[in-house]
Amino acid sequence: SFSLIAIRAIRKTGKVISDDHLASYIHRWNVISHLLGLDSALAMHSVRRASMLSRAIERCQFRKSEDGLALTNALLKSIYDQAGFSESYKRILSSYMGYLIGDPTARYLNLKTSEGITNLFELNSLLT
Repeated sequence: SFSLIAIRAIRKTGKVISDDHLASYIHRWNVISHLLGLDSALAMHSVRRASMLSRAIERCQFRKSEDGLALTNALLKSIYDQAGFSESYKRILSSYMGYLIGDPTARYLNLKTSEGITNLFELNSLLT
């Protein structure tokens, strides 16, 4: 699930990811899973199967939680604390994060999204 969330977000920015790169990315997550001691039966060796598993996990497991909110807030604070991170970027960062991960996950993490913001980010992706 983590691996494909990142891929989906990258694609939303307008970047093209080749099938070979996607397969390599899935393979790396399988290696990481093995090193973490996860059951090898859960390893997905095709993009299609990995996508199906990811969607199933999202449907069954994704929900609002205090831990999820705390991790999201810690990530935002860490980014905000970076030297040179301007106030104007701070105002749109959580909306951009929400756009990249999509609804309803963004709502679970209290990241604001709206149709107008989504349209703006999609237009930016097209132009870049």
